[in-house]
This record gives sequence, structure tokens and C-alpha cells, in this order.
Amino acid sequence: MVNYKARCEDCSMMKKVGGDWLCVECFSQKCADVDDCPLGFVVEEIEELAEKAKTYKKENAKSIPQSKTEEKRTRTVKISDEKQALFSELIDFFKERNYNYEVIKDNKLIQIKLNDKTFKLDLIQQKKK
Repeated sequence: MVNYKARCEDCSMMKKVGGDWLCVECFSQKCADVDDCPLGFVVEEIEELAEKAKTYKKENAKSIPQSKTEEKRTRTVKISDEKQALFSELIDFFKERNYNYEVIKDNKLIQIKLNDKTFKLDLIQQKKK
């Protein structure tokens, strides 16, 4: 029996009628019953081309760069003057009160330790609506 699914997979002459695939070129015979394709498709050739495509993908996948982040430009974010001023005032406040604090990210995140508890203060500027 011929593997018609591999042979007729991309055939434009196929149409589905009542759950069966029929070949329009072969006077609406079931594709499974057609031994010789009128368009000249041979199962061995199709399987050989599919195998070549798989090996081609494997060989060329190695040449693709592993990390695409290297190709992207780095994003520069402008921090507003108001945010920088507010952040420095918060740092001054924690220095005056002798809090145990640590700046995790400049102009963004502060970690404060009180007794046995840890708090994080994240300074986020919202966009105008």
C-alpha cells in the first residue's frame, strides 16, 4: 500500500469529501487507492526531500547566534530630575535616622533592615494619563 499521506500532503488536487481525501485528477478516486500519481509525485522522492530538509535545518541551526541579546542595542533610560532629587532626599532621611539601608538599584530600589525584618522601597514614576 502506498503512503498517500506523505505523497499527497501538499497536493492541490486533493479535496476532502465525507472524511476521505479524493484526487480530482484521478476522477475523484480515493488517494489511498491511487498507485501512480498523475502529477508525478513519488513517495521515495518526497521522503528523501523531507530528510534533506531536516539535515539542512540541523546544519544551519548551528550557525545561528545563541544569544540574540548581543545583537540588540542597549536601552538608555533617562531618569527625571525630580526622581533623582526625591531619591537623594530618601537616602538623606535614612542616613539622619541611622537606618540600616542598602541601595539595590540607583534611583530605583532601597532595601531597609529594621530589627529582624527587611523592607524594600521601590521608587516608580508613573506616566501622565
